Amino acid sequence: MKPSNAPGSTGTVLVWVEDYPSALPLLRMAKRKARELGVGWEIIHVSTSVYRRHELEHEASQALSTLALAEQMGAKTTHIIAKSARDGVAKLIRDRAQSDQPIQLLVLAKREINGLKRFIRKSAVDYFAGLRDLPLPLRILAVEGSGDVVSPAPELFNLFKVSLLELINCIMAVAVATAIIQMLDLLIPSTVSPQDYNKPIIYMIACAFAAGRYGLFAGIFTAIVSFIIYNVMYVSPDMHLAITSTTDAVNLGLYLVAALVISFFTSQTFSQREKYASRAQRTHALFQLHRVAMDYRTRAEAVEALHNELTGILGSDVIFFLPSALNPNVLEPAYPKNIEFAPREQEAMAACWQENKATGLGSLYYTDLSWRFIPLLTSQGEIGVLGVRIEDATRFDIPSGRLLNAIGDQAALIIERFELGQLMEESRLREEREKLRSMLLSSVSHDLKTPLASVIGALSVYQTMGTNLSEEHRQTLIMTALEEAQRLDSFITNILDMTRLESGGIDFRKEWITPDDIFRKVERRMKNRMRNHQLIVSLPPEPNEISIDPSSAEQVLQNLLDNAAKYTPSGTQIDLRAYPDGKQYVIELRDHGDGIPADKLGKVFDKYARLHKADSQVAGTGLGLSICKSIMQAQGGRIEATNHPDGGAIFTLVFPQWRRKRDTSVESAA
Repeated sequence: MKPSNAPGSTGTVLVWVEDYPSALPLLRMAKRKARELGVGWEIIHVSTSVYRRHELEHEASQALSTLALAEQMGAKTTHIIAKSARDGVAKLIRDRAQSDQPIQLLVLAKREINGLKRFIRKSAVDYFAGLRDLPLPLRILAVEGSGDVVSPAPELFNLFKVSLLELINCIMAVAVATAIIQMLDLLIPSTVSPQDYNKPIIYMIACAFAAGRYGLFAGIFTAIVSFIIYNVMYVSPDMHLAITSTTDAVNLGLYLVAALVISFFTSQTFSQREKYASRAQRTHALFQLHRVAMDYRTRAEAVEALHNELTGILGSDVIFFLPSALNPNVLEPAYPKNIEFAPREQEAMAACWQENKATGLGSLYYTDLSWRFIPLLTSQGEIGVLGVRIEDATRFDIPSGRLLNAIGDQAALIIERFELGQLMEESRLREEREKLRSMLLSSVSHDLKTPLASVIGALSVYQTMGTNLSEEHRQTLIMTALEEAQRLDSFITNILDMTRLESGGIDFRKEWITPDDIFRKVERRMKNRMRNHQLIVSLPPEPNEISIDPSSAEQVLQNLLDNAAKYTPSGTQIDLRAYPDGKQYVIELRDHGDGIPADKLGKVFDKYARLHKADSQVAGTGLGLSICKSIMQAQGGRIEATNHPDGGAIFTLVFPQWRRKRDTSVESAA
């Protein structure tokens, strides 16, 4: 898709994305504003060196995905290198201000800066609004809720988040360290004398264990508890918390500082482990969703499978809302359908759908709910809403929110793929129906009209000049009208039979019948049609019977003989041969015409197939061979078409059941 630059327009809408996993709302807003202003729009990506090595590849992958999505939506992409992302965006704005395509509007995410960072770093909006070296004022559009996932718990609480069981485990770690000191004191008293520093080292090991296992607060808690235990048991002579000298104060202070430092740095390992675990969980979840989607054919099956998979991955209630088939503007529960929501939860879901932004727990809106609603957005627009119930709000943090956003994006793409597949299938069926309709109309307008015109012409001449014509001429006119009427009846019968075969409206009634009985009836019926050809019938010496519906078998042979007579020169021979072949019975019909073109052998049984240029001059609907194939398949047989090495086409009918005429035992195909 080309960028949507309006002819004659000047200026550009620039979108800058900081948080790539949640970039879609920003892209949609930039595209809408560019359309309103009648200008083009673009997305900028700034390469910097501020990312840690382990984050660089992940960030680059997300950026490339976002840039590809923006190009699909019609944006131009710009890549620059700068010391920081803000400097790079500012540099582009300054450069464009001197060109004929200045930046009219900068679209970015509204991100609140809390805590001490407010005194150190400006928000992006304040930074760009404060640029003074631009010829024109820069318009900035900050989109709320587009980039951040808000933690429902206070930031301080998230920093010191720990469970009661983890605190008990920290106390147990201090108890184990104390027990080790006591054992060493009993077994090797000289190693843990009051003058040695082995005791603090053992307690520091406990602090490092707690910090690496449960995080920073667990390490600080363990350091304080071990500090108290160490002071009470090994420093204070009367077993209570007291510092009797400056040396004790310095020693204990150094011990506490050392324990805190160890806890802090050890907790970094815990933090990295949590980050990697979160990333692995996200990757696993997205892979599982992709794998599930590949196993199903319809959207309903895929949505049910996605629900079941997400319920297992997240361990929470999950629900998909998709537009109603009758009213695309109204959402209905797609799966499951039996979940009831409170009025406020329904309001949050409706707001998510109407405003294309996350609502509920962990968002900026309806934060008091236990549900989080995520819009299912694609480059073509919104297609639904994903609802997830968060059981433990205190455990829901920014990585958890980003995981849900990524799952929502993946689910949206999966559902969109099924919708696009359904639309493509419907389009294909419409094209196929239109093609068949055109072929049928062409056949009716030409092939059916031709014999009808012959009938009308012959009867008109007979009516006008009948008394003045000789008996021979009158018989010729009557035979012409009769033959053309029979041909017209055959064409119409083929069309009706094909319709009945496709709808399953024909009830085949098998019975045992000899092939020569079928040949005699068909030969008698096709006598006039075959008057210009010589039909040679070859039968085995012993009479046999085949299990088939007699009328349908006669129709198959009649269509094959009619096809042979139609496409072979007058005076040529047509051979009809029948013989048993192991557990099956074979009937072959060979003509001595030009045969079937090699590249058309695979299409000879297609509906309305006309294989030669001259076919359009030969009356017929192109349904005869297709009807033969449908009849044979419906009764467990098959039909094949090949060319004879000496010229001509061979049509082979294979019947799965046959028997000797005087033998009641049935030799049937496996």
